[in-house]
Amino acid sequence: RNDGNFTFTDLLIGGIDDAGAAFSSAWGDYDDDGDPDLYLVNSGSSNKLFRNDGGGSFADVTVAPLNLTVAGRSAVWGDYDNDEDLDLFVVNQSFSDKLFRNDGGVFVDVTPLILSDAGSGSEGRFADWDNDGDLDIYLVKFAQPNVLYRNDGSNGWAIKNTGQVEEDGLGNAFAWGDFDGDGGIDMYVGNDDDNLLFRNEQAYANAWLHVDLAGTVSNRSGIGARITVEENGKRQMREVTGGDGRGGFDSITAEFGFGPGGVDRTGVDLVEVRWPSGIVQTLTNVAAYQRITIVETDPTPAPEVAAAGPADALTLTAAPNPSLARTTLRFTMPRDGATDLRIYDAAGRLVRVLDRRQRAAAAHAVRWDGDDTQGRSVAPGVYFARLECAGEHAVQRIVRIAR
Repeated sequence: RNDGNFTFTDLLIGGIDDAGAAFSSAWGDYDDDGDPDLYLVNSGSSNKLFRNDGGGSFADVTVAPLNLTVAGRSAVWGDYDNDEDLDLFVVNQSFSDKLFRNDGGVFVDVTPLILSDAGSGSEGRFADWDNDGDLDIYLVKFAQPNVLYRNDGSNGWAIKNTGQVEEDGLGNAFAWGDFDGDGGIDMYVGNDDDNLLFRNEQAYANAWLHVDLAGTVSNRSGIGARITVEENGKRQMREVTGGDGRGGFDSITAEFGFGPGGVDRTGVDLVEVRWPSGIVQTLTNVAAYQRITIVETDPTPAPEVAAAGPADALTLTAAPNPSLARTTLRFTMPRDGATDLRIYDAAGRLVRVLDRRQRAAAAHAVRWDGDDTQGRSVAPGVYFARLECAGEHAVQRIVRIAR
């Protein structure tokens, strides 16, 4: 655990004691119990699947066909068949790559001939590069042509090398991400020689939606959250990870495609976020062709009572909270004094000084319009109002949500 002061604490109780020659690891909640499990890729000894039993305890649950004992290089989780569980793609060197379908926690080798590349694979990663509603695979190889596999759903897989994506550099790593914000997922290839950035110019016609998360109760980036979208009865799921595979780190944004004309004028029917905290948020009729940020909000919050204490204590509340625009901060001063009311971000940086004056003992209200000291609108997320008066202080959390 990162303790935030350049120190780490080992929380592992037991279960991960593999001594193999590990090349990479992949975290994903394969059993859908709310915590991330670990698949470890070894070279020359058995790969391992460790189930997370919570509290820092893991169990080795490796069975065939996941116990590969070849020159493993990398692995990645992704729901390629849109049945809302995580499947697994494993890249090997000089041995067939493998696609394992997750059938309720039991894995089945469903590798089609077209995916069984036995070349010098380094890394493979999932993304819906053509925005047609299912996850495709890009395979990076060392000194051999890279391969883009298109997932055609029930019609199987097809090689779809377009432009220069089949370049044959000394490939070692790869990452997906929409770097130019146009809705097409671009790719960056890391080679021992020149690194390459490929802009996606193939997906413009298809509907898309990109989702960022801002945790408040859970971690700030929403790592471990599951995002499910539904449109015209078809559901897709993405799990937010903090990086996996051998050397790549995809965009942390969850990227969804819906095909040509795949979203009607009312928008995407449903967007659901299941946060690591257990909070579930649902949005309906979300417009496509945009990138949105969802801020973690408890749908049934307890009434906010800040600075609880005796009747003569300094109090501070905020409403509405969460808010889209203005928030009114109300405070009651039990005695006369000079006030100092400031807004800070979640990292403790000063955003704005709202109120500094001499006030009488009474109830007061100050509005915050969501701007910083420079008059710029702040990003969605968590902020804190801190009030100091006559040697006392009160703090109130404020959640700003996207429009």
